[in-house]
Amino acid sequence: MTSWTIHGADEHETALRASLVTLLDRRAVQPPASPTAATPDRRLWEEICGDFGLGEVAADEADGTYSPTRLMATCFELLGERLAPVPAFSTLGLAAPLVRACGGTQHVRSWWHELLAGRVVAAVAVPTDPVVVHDGATVTIRGTAPHTVDGAGADVLLVVAEVPGHGCCLLEVDPAEHERAPRRPEAALDLSRELGHITFLDAPARVIGRTDAGAELRGALATRSAVLLAAEQLGGLAACLRLAVEHAKTRFQFGRSIGSFQAIKHRLSDMYLGMELTRTAVMQACGAIDAGAADAELWAAIAHRTATENFTRGAAQALQIHGGLGFTWEHPIHLFVKRARSSEVLLDLPSERTTRIVELLGL
Repeated sequence: MTSWTIHGADEHETALRASLVTLLDRRAVQPPASPTAATPDRRLWEEICGDFGLGEVAADEADGTYSPTRLMATCFELLGERLAPVPAFSTLGLAAPLVRACGGTQHVRSWWHELLAGRVVAAVAVPTDPVVVHDGATVTIRGTAPHTVDGAGADVLLVVAEVPGHGCCLLEVDPAEHERAPRRPEAALDLSRELGHITFLDAPARVIGRTDAGAELRGALATRSAVLLAAEQLGGLAACLRLAVEHAKTRFQFGRSIGSFQAIKHRLSDMYLGMELTRTAVMQACGAIDAGAADAELWAAIAHRTATENFTRGAAQALQIHGGLGFTWEHPIHLFVKRARSSEVLLDLPSERTTRIVELLGL
């Protein structure tokens, strides 16, 4: 394993963080108090992508003076901390890396720059039982894709599937034929992230970028998508720690704040340690990805595994520190518990992730 030096935040990261925090504060973006399912805020997302250049960073259109993946991770961390109702992960965490991985940006010029500007939302569907027919001129897809992030309201539908004679490809469903790919919102554990159920009824599609791009597509999911999800989980863990500390300071029992009790101190210390370990792993992975290192996938897998474990455990500890209040839907801590649980299986299973780390280490 290569040892990468983790530097502190540079001027680009500091400025972006401060500007995004200002915007989120101005728009009063906080975890919702009501238990209703979130609806993506298109206007807020357009502001984040356009006004702050997040889309430009996602496209790696940088001049070499900053780390694109690290800047993206900083934004995802802040959005995860607020449970911001924006299609960040579906659009810039999944769709954009996959399009770039297969060299498809020139094939989607009609909406690529609109996507980077936040005016187009893309969803990536992986059908569980796809039947793909390729007759030489057209490609059609039949099957179902449940649990598709932002799939119910996306403007662009991308599909990862095996195409006969061409291997694993990234496909775009014809926008004019979306009625042959009906979608509906899906009930989800995580109320702060929209999921959709898509049914493909011989929907016409076209191949984006290179054919037989399975290795490139899997690589994008295993590196950029994984580390951005880990950064989002890091933000959620930071929010859990902040809420737990605030409650421990203000909740009094037996004439003293519960934060003075040793059992509570231990829980808070464990959460802080988990947060810092996760932050280190995420920054390490970002450095490896931006450097084009051969072990970038390994670092991304470690970051994702570390973030998943610490976020899930930290959210549960925060819930316990809040006592009975934490089990009410009037308090936002339950939203972070559900986000932690749903994020565990958003890309793959924890056991599969651990197995992949072992394989990459050659053990």
